[in-house]
Amino acid sequence: MIIRSEKQYEDVDYNIKYEPNYCIDIEFTGVEFISLPSNINGLNIRKEQDIYLFNENKEYYVKASFCRVGVSQFDYTQDKISDLSLEYEEIIYMT
Repeated sequence: MIIRSEKQYEDVDYNIKYEPNYCIDIEFTGVEFISLPSNINGLNIRKEQDIYLFNENKEYYVKASFCRVGVSQFDYTQDKISDLSLEYEEIIYMT
């Protein structure tokens, strides 16, 4: 499972413009359960055994065997799960 931040579009005026235009992927493997909000603004992930808690909220978590957070300039058709040859520019978090 991948949760991906939205990249900014060139034809949209944003309050904060990111240069270069990166996206952040949160990858989970071995997912057994998902309980997430429909929108996430800012994120803190903490692992307790095989559960990844989001923003210290016990209602929002993913039960999985592995988590990796990577920064890239992948477009919406690319992801590391379906194309193992892709590499993140930076790994922020990995367990």
